[in-house]
Amino acid sequence: NVVDTIFARANEEYLQSGVFYVKVPTTHPPSIASIDDALAKPGTVDVIYSMGGITSVGGHPVPLFVNTLSKTLYGGATYEDFAGQAFHEVENAEQISEALDRISEHGAHFVKATLIYSEDYLDEDYDGQPLRGLHPDLLPVIVREAHARGLPVTLHASSAFDYRVGVSAGVDEIAHLPGLAWPPDRAADDHRLTAADAQQTKDAGIAVVTTTYVINVVFRKQPERLATFKSMQRANIDTLKAAGVELRIGSDTYDREGTGAGANPTRGEVENLVAMGAFKPREALERWIDTGRRMFPERRIACFDPGCEASFLVFGDDPRREIKNLHSLKVAVKQGEVVV
Repeated sequence: NVVDTIFARANEEYLQSGVFYVKVPTTHPPSIASIDDALAKPGTVDVIYSMGGITSVGGHPVPLFVNTLSKTLYGGATYEDFAGQAFHEVENAEQISEALDRISEHGAHFVKATLIYSEDYLDEDYDGQPLRGLHPDLLPVIVREAHARGLPVTLHASSAFDYRVGVSAGVDEIAHLPGLAWPPDRAADDHRLTAADAQQTKDAGIAVVTTTYVINVVFRKQPERLATFKSMQRANIDTLKAAGVELRIGSDTYDREGTGAGANPTRGEVENLVAMGAFKPREALERWIDTGRRMFPERRIACFDPGCEASFLVFGDDPRREIKNLHSLKVAVKQGEVVV
């Protein structure tokens, strides 16, 4: 079972990197069932899932699962195997309700919704065909219905327009920093956040996930484009920080260099944020630790008071001084058991 093999490898690499808590925005519920019994134990990471994202007909991540992951992970699985499981395609309120019922039945911890340049739906030349993500008018319906089921909503946003639709709709988390990267036919300013955007985000209590590291891999052979993207990332992070928006640490990938290196991108995200000058080492670590708390708000983790879970890391050198010292991890204790 490829999923079992990947889990065993990734779990070990997460623990070796000092990562105990993982949030997976899109997954295939039948595959997760095969590893579910192994999770949430001292020797494995604790994971929360969305159990398939909500998107347009044929939108992201439909091609990713059908054309790529079916071959690399899922043994030739077909569209029919994934539909209603790894993704939920919707065009109206009735289909949204049905999708959310399925997602709830699968045991999701949150809902993932996808907008990708949803402003194109409003263009006068729009031909009526579904684009790569949801129509922006559908997002408020998803948020309302998901919240009625007790499920928070995480939004995949590509543009500043997508971001603003998410804030207006009342999502709980925005999973991609606008300006992560963009295709050549898009303008840089299509991704720039304003002080007003940041203040509205803060006032609404919406968190934003950084996801800056993944483009280091994707665009490593295009240094000029990479520098342009990093400039926009830094500008948007600075804008959000100035307003006091809650920033969470996430990598959007489990593969550091395209070699299957597992959990290192999580650490790479923190290192990248420091390297680009967005955070000082201490601040980056504080936000990284707090991200785990936000995943499991009902638990007492990352604290040392009586009643807190006995999970902690021991470093040979202080990473609060230099972020490279994350590589000096000596001991990792999870729920009272030494795992590294």
